[in-house]
Amino acid sequence: MSRHRLTRRHTLRLAGAGAGLAGATIAGQIRSTRTARAQADGVEIEIGLLQGFAEPDHPAMQLIDAFNEQDLGVQVAGTSYGANYEEVLQRAQANISAQIGPSLVTTGWKYALFADAALDIVDLREVGGDQLDTVLGRYRPWVVDIVRVGDKIAGLPFALSTPVLYYNQDLF
Repeated sequence: MSRHRLTRRHTLRLAGAGAGLAGATIAGQIRSTRTARAQADGVEIEIGLLQGFAEPDHPAMQLIDAFNEQDLGVQVAGTSYGANYEEVLQRAQANISAQIGPSLVTTGWKYALFADAALDIVDLREVGGDQLDTVLGRYRPWVVDIVRVGDKIAGLPFALSTPVLYYNQDLF
């Protein structure tokens, strides 16, 4: 059995496919690019992002730009919702209560239970239909389990990282 390393580039490519899947399925069942344009014309999707993710050079914004360049009739806007996940979730909850979006929100996997309780997240299987299995099939099962909340698939894994790791060299 060969082992493949899950690289950041591979993960970003998969996340881009997932973002494209989510945007496309919101517009309707898509059978071709022409049908997608006809069904999705004028659809706008706002994604609530961490402040750092909303920077123009961040891979999340590059994915959004790459999706928008496909000109499918769906335009995605990445909007900073705060400097940390708690702020992102608070703003998303306030905006949802005021009925002003967003369509999608990025949050850390450890906040999935709270996001489900506070935001009543929708199972991606309801949004992505049969196409979701193809996208999720590209991830290792344990990676998909990270975004599973009970029986729901709460989102698509975007990146797995340890931004800063400190250790006591004397103990090692």
